[in-house]
Amino acid sequence: MTEGSEIRIRWARMWLPILLIVLGVLIVYSNTWRAPFVLDDIHTIVEEEARRTLYFTAERLFGNRSLPIFSFDLNYYFNGLNVSGYRAVNIGIHIISSIGVFWLAYWLSVRVYKTRIITLGQVQISNHLFLAELAGLFFAVHPIQTQAVTYIVQRLASMAAMFYILALCAYVKYRLSLDARSQKIWAGLSLAATIAAMHSKETAITLPIIILMIEMLFFTPSGKNKKWWRLNLDWRSLVRRIPLVTPWLIMILIIPAYSLEVRDLFWHLESEPSSMAGDTFLDKVNIKKIASVSAETTQISRKTYFLTQINVVRTYLRLVVWPEGQNIDHDYPLTVRIGDKATIESLVLHVVMMLAALIFWKKGRKIAALGILFFYVALLPESSFIPIVDVMFEHRLYLPMVGAALFVGDMAQLMMEKAGSIVKRRVWADAVVVGIVLILIFSLAGVSYARNLTWKDEISLWTDATQKSPNKARPHNNLAKAYLDRQMFDRAEELYKRELEIDPNSVSGHNNLGSIYGVQGKYEEAIKEIQQALAKNPNHDAAYNNLGNVLMLQGKLVEAEEAYEKSIALNTKDAGVYRNLGDVLVKQGKFEEAVSAYQRAVKMVPDQSLWHSKLGAALGALHRTKEAKAELEIAIHLNPGLASAYSNLGNVLADEGEYNGAAKAYATYLQMTPNDTVVMNNLAKIFIGLENPQKAQEVWRAILKIDPDNTEAKKYTDQPAGR
Repeated sequence: MTEGSEIRIRWARMWLPILLIVLGVLIVYSNTWRAPFVLDDIHTIVEEEARRTLYFTAERLFGNRSLPIFSFDLNYYFNGLNVSGYRAVNIGIHIISSIGVFWLAYWLSVRVYKTRIITLGQVQISNHLFLAELAGLFFAVHPIQTQAVTYIVQRLASMAAMFYILALCAYVKYRLSLDARSQKIWAGLSLAATIAAMHSKETAITLPIIILMIEMLFFTPSGKNKKWWRLNLDWRSLVRRIPLVTPWLIMILIIPAYSLEVRDLFWHLESEPSSMAGDTFLDKVNIKKIASVSAETTQISRKTYFLTQINVVRTYLRLVVWPEGQNIDHDYPLTVRIGDKATIESLVLHVVMMLAALIFWKKGRKIAALGILFFYVALLPESSFIPIVDVMFEHRLYLPMVGAALFVGDMAQLMMEKAGSIVKRRVWADAVVVGIVLILIFSLAGVSYARNLTWKDEISLWTDATQKSPNKARPHNNLAKAYLDRQMFDRAEELYKRELEIDPNSVSGHNNLGSIYGVQGKYEEAIKEIQQALAKNPNHDAAYNNLGNVLMLQGKLVEAEEAYEKSIALNTKDAGVYRNLGDVLVKQGKFEEAVSAYQRAVKMVPDQSLWHSKLGAALGALHRTKEAKAELEIAIHLNPGLASAYSNLGNVLADEGEYNGAAKAYATYLQMTPNDTVVMNNLAKIFIGLENPQKAQEVWRAILKIDPDNTEAKKYTDQPAGR
């Protein structure tokens, strides 16, 4: 096929392979729709106040990760904290990315390989379509992709990859188009997708490099000089093509510009410290600042991180080939010496892979060569010299898997070509290769489905992690929290103690263990553990919150209030602390202050029915009946089964003199909580107000059956009816 010739596709032949990819994704992820928020999902989505308000500003839409973060805002706007809505978006992104891999592989295959028809009985398929379908399905159903898709917050990785893939597809179409109009359209779409990728995650910074590689491999003519180091390229022709890719190469500056806050030179962002407003361009790009923004942690040196990544990348390759031992929280040892046996073996493997890429390039297997190079280049932002706290995470493989998919597709096509030349009956050889491919895809899909079962709830996920990372503290902490949330205190206590054995300096371990002791009534032990947490980190807001909880359980209300105030001073975004502060203020009769605290809580987390009920009760105590009724109606709307909302509503309506409404509210409450003698007494008094003493007497007699010594009921039943 000549350079620049346009590929025309009969869409009627394309809908079926695309449908198979879509069905593959939907089946593999069909068991994840109700999987809960976990790990970073909690503070990025569930607890983040910014998610609660949808608004459009330059600051919110322009930044290294602004688009996926804004998509979380949209999810919350339409779905609240209904996890299924977030999962639908993640799965949709994965479907688009998988179809993008299909098209990228198809167009590249048509570009470099002659058409050959594969015949399987009555079915005929071109070699280009076979390669593309395998690449798309491999990317779609491989188990290593599950973390980027099922772990909601890793939409950062999958959305960046989606735009990255779309940018590559559009670029290839731009280079294959004949007429100027089509070229402009596809080039514009590619640039737009490139900009979107840069606004999704920093990993997109490698996109211009891959664009340049595609230009070199697929669109630069072969050179006459056959020396191996010239890679069969006409280098002068490549230089002349540099202007074609210049707009994409310029895009590589977007991410550094945001990271170094260069945009502040053009418009001031309210959330940034005002001192930055006077910084010059040279202030923003000095060596110290570049060094600081290019390292997530200073606890790991660049040398140690790089040496560790040499081994991590080998593990990534193993997981691609044999996805056994997947884990949300790998416990990977740091490498400090390049002379270690494992590191030397890893280096040899990487050199072999690079040599393989060069050989494939020289032999004309350009898609396989691109696949290998793509895999390594896409890993560079997170597996090189930029230290990151967690040295290994599986979602970092999501984008590099594009390269793996292209490589696997090309190898299958190579197998088919070789088998056809060796075996006389080519049809039989084709059938064998297709059979192997089907076994591969079905096996990967089955493993992916099984892996997704692990994500069904926090306990199964973190149990799996503790078994695979038995000497890492964080999985034990998260599993303990899952048990704590279910009030399984003995199991949680055991796990927190195990966490502290692994990491005696774990602040959260001491703090949460103290929380358990507080619930169990072991107040002295609870305070001792919380104080240890605060000794290790005096600015740990959660420890002050737990201290307040224990003090409130002890009845030390003033001290509890002080502890909650300290927690809020350290972290103004924890809605739960405002709720707790409201509780302790109510116990002290400080209803005005309690209302203020509850209002802050429900503003940050508006879908907590119990919090609205508490706010309604506090407003009722201040005789602000209209506001109280509104809050209690919200609580009942959010949760019609919340008993306390009905008793609080009954109190407010009784105070207002709406006895019929109060009687109905109390009666509804008593259907849910039938033995509450306090509310039963309130209902009896309502019946007196409704001039129905007979009903009141029935209620009081019912109280005495539950509590024969109830003073109030005895007082009224001792009097003649009607008095």
